[in-house]
Amino acid sequence: MFFPLLTATLPAAEIRLKGELKLSGQIMAMDHSGVIHLQSPISDKPVFIQSAAVEKVLFDAQNQDAQTSRESIELRNGDVLPVSILSMDDHFLKVDSACFGEISVPRDALAKLNLGLSSEKMIYDHAKHFHDWKEEDSHSPSWVVSKDNFHSENQGRISREMQMPEKSKIRFSLMWSNQANFQCVYAGSESEQDAYVFDVTGDGISLYRESANRRVTLVSLNRHEGKRVDVEICIDRTDGTLELRLNGDFEGRFTDPILPRPAGNRLSLVNRAHRESSQQIRGLEVLEWDQESDRHSSVERGDREYESLIGRRGELHAGRLLGIRAGDSSPVFLYQANFHKDLLELPEEEISHVFMRDSEGTGPVNPASSFVMQLRGNGSLRIDSCVFEDGKVKAMHPLLGTLQFAQSDLLSLLRSVRHPEKTAQSQ
Repeated sequence: MFFPLLTATLPAAEIRLKGELKLSGQIMAMDHSGVIHLQSPISDKPVFIQSAAVEKVLFDAQNQDAQTSRESIELRNGDVLPVSILSMDDHFLKVDSACFGEISVPRDALAKLNLGLSSEKMIYDHAKHFHDWKEEDSHSPSWVVSKDNFHSENQGRISREMQMPEKSKIRFSLMWSNQANFQCVYAGSESEQDAYVFDVTGDGISLYRESANRRVTLVSLNRHEGKRVDVEICIDRTDGTLELRLNGDFEGRFTDPILPRPAGNRLSLVNRAHRESSQQIRGLEVLEWDQESDRHSSVERGDREYESLIGRRGELHAGRLLGIRAGDSSPVFLYQANFHKDLLELPEEEISHVFMRDSEGTGPVNPASSFVMQLRGNGSLRIDSCVFEDGKVKAMHPLLGTLQFAQSDLLSLLRSVRHPEKTAQSQ
């Protein structure tokens, strides 16, 4: 499918190309082959940019602070969409999306339903300014804040004290040019000699415990994720448990062997790269870790011929999700378990996750689309093509068909890259 070029109000954007080149202008469309059509001040005619030359497209989005839904759906191609679940029948799941409104998702396009168990307390939410951040080890400013993101062109460290709970979660996206050389130091103190360190270099990615007497590597992964990696680190200082997720993949659960555990409340961002290599931190958040909820999300799904339901206490059922109907206060899931004679009618708050079955011809989908849309509320969808008109985006999705939403809900377009196989195992 191809959308014709239009000349209505178009969104301002910056296109980051390979080799650190940049173009600015107004995006007109992206066609089915992934070619971006740009209205640029340097040309009287549209500029056509092949997808292979593009790293990402950044938009001037006004809605980055939107509330993240406690529910989401995962599609068979790996896409994630925050929603409120309304109902389900044999053919469609009806949901309400902050970006798309009420939409019907084909049942055979679904891989997983994620249902929130509790609300995680936000400790720190994105970079608004440098208030309470302290510049260290640098004679000139090394980090700046631009559009809620941290950006660094020079070596240096910034740190911030905050009220870190004993069970906490830190997540962010790291992007770099040329060479990665970045550290995130968590739960440190003034000396930074007793802390947890997430480290990304040209050799790979590691998570280790630093103390005054020794360093213990908890996990080391000899791979890179292109020039971007989405990071989530969960830390329980009461028992020394740490969990690591990269790009949504669970890398493992680890135990800090050093006592006592770090007692500091300092978070540090460290750029150790040379001047020609920039480092950027996007979407930095620190939350109170709901360990019970995350434990359920890492449970194995079971037999793929059935729809596996994980309950609030972590119990696993195999069977068939017959439907979802409206209840008095929340949707009710109609579930026929294999080893229960009676139909189970479970309110949403009693369920953690539902893995949809792989029926004939509905296995995982190869994510062949050229670009991934990053939406407000932490949604991400691969698209085949899109066009911009009158403040709206019309996008063609390989599983959901045509989607229309406000331009202000679109944060960025990222070139779709296959991640390499993991080469290291968690210890």
